[in-house]
Amino acid sequence: MHELGKNLSENKKPFFPQFVENTRKNLFYADWFSGLMRMEYFEEIVGGLITKDVEFFLCRIDVVDFSGIKYKIGRKKASEIILFISTVLKEYVGSDAVARTSEDVFTFIVRSDREPKELLNEIIEKIEPKTECSIRFAYVSYPKNGKNVDKLIYRLDKKHRMGGYRRNISFDS
Repeated sequence: MHELGKNLSENKKPFFPQFVENTRKNLFYADWFSGLMRMEYFEEIVGGLITKDVEFFLCRIDVVDFSGIKYKIGRKKASEIILFISTVLKEYVGSDAVARTSEDVFTFIVRSDREPKELLNEIIEKIEPKTECSIRFAYVSYPKNGKNVDKLIYRLDKKHRMGGYRRNISFDS
């Protein structure tokens, strides 16, 4: 046993293989259902952008009356909607820039060289034919709407809760 400890300290190799360490981190940072990151890790990425003083928009979309869909139409359909939205967001903004921050809420980063409202409309138009539900969205910008992660997320939450912007998509119940 002493020899094992001596070899590890001399080689300075981690005790656990890298894939075990990555798996451990993913337990805390990844939403296993959607394949997106969780809010905690997303906040670290946003903080990194702020540290580098990179201008960006923080955007959020959610499905209006998601619980109604889940209970009126079924959990399977609700799950399909979440997975479809996840796939669309990965396609448009990349999986390293989007997080599933609640059951039906997605928060993501948009570069400052892109108009967020235009991109959000493109995303919603892609979601529209498949989900048959209403989508609400909101966005804030760094540094205009906040100089740190907490302030940006607070302002995004506030804007989103005040109604955000709505796109009414036909809903057949």
